[in-house]
Amino acid sequence: MRRARAALLAMLLALLCGAAPAADDPLLGFWRSPPEPGGESSMIELFIEGGQLHGRIARSYDASGREVEPVCEKCPGALAGKPARGMRFIQNLHRDGDHWSGGRVVDLRPGATQGVTANCEIRFDHGKAVVLGYVGARFLGSTSTWQRATPPH
Repeated sequence: MRRARAALLAMLLALLCGAAPAADDPLLGFWRSPPEPGGESSMIELFIEGGQLHGRIARSYDASGREVEPVCEKCPGALAGKPARGMRFIQNLHRDGDHWSGGRVVDLRPGATQGVTANCEIRFDHGKAVVLGYVGARFLGSTSTWQRATPPH
């Protein structure tokens, strides 16, 4: 009887706090990043593991749309020199009301900032994923807007 009451109480608290089941989160699934200045873009999969939101690279494309296999030359630690495909570059975000925050993102884009680890927030806004990465103050961060993508075959 105590377990049943505890389960019922937990369900009621979740409903009152507006918590949606993880499977219903509109951010889950595949997203396409906007092209970088050189025309490269990526398909990203957002998924929940252990109650936290994570993201990994599913595919990367060059300016002509051909699939490429970039390597993160400047990534820190165990990620150094590893292929970007399959890399979990967004980690440990927690639900915070209508968005996810408190996690980390590693910049995988080629160039001077590749390998930089930053704070990360993600929110769903009008059918798009809006990703904010920042070091220090939020207003100094960089925002990227991703479009929904069809899962790769």
